[in-house]
Amino acid sequence: MTKASENKWLIVNSGVILTKSIETPIISLEEWFRQFKCRSYVTSGLRDANAQFRIIQSEAIKRGISNECPEIIGASLESKTMNGTRIIPAWLPAWSRLLTIGFLVNPPKDAVCMFDYKHPKKGIIKAGSLIHHSPHFDGTSFDIGGRGESQDKTIQDELEILKLAFDSGSISGLISYTIERDNNALHCDCKKI
Repeated sequence: MTKASENKWLIVNSGVILTKSIETPIISLEEWFRQFKCRSYVTSGLRDANAQFRIIQSEAIKRGISNECPEIIGASLESKTMNGTRIIPAWLPAWSRLLTIGFLVNPPKDAVCMFDYKHPKKGIIKAGSLIHHSPHFDGTSFDIGGRGESQDKTIQDELEILKLAFDSGSISGLISYTIERDNNALHCDCKKI
């Protein structure tokens, strides 16, 4: 198989933008998912700051954070709000709160988080820490989501397959992965091609 869009087991969702850096590992992972008869989905690839902002806005509304951070509701990426005497991006409070409830998402622009939060690999990240924009902007990251609506919606099966594939050393270009339980996703980082 030479195109990830032709995958039958690790299916690339429509609208996902692929780059050379992520397509090669996705094609390599296809065989692992086929062997285990686990149909799963690539849910995200290359995206820009506006797409990142829309994820933050959507999740803040869906998870009720917009009740405490109402400025996110009608905001755009460039909207501003007041925080005491400081002018800050309107998305900053909602993004920071998402982190505290375990919804790990990078900011649309490099930003300082407003609250402490727990990261699965790094432990407690303190308020005031600089968090860089999403690696999805560079085209070196993709996400694998849980199975479809009628099947097991967790990422447990995908995690077991990804761990085996990664540990085998056979997935060219795959550097690391992070479990995003609250996002129901596995975030995969790849070597820049």
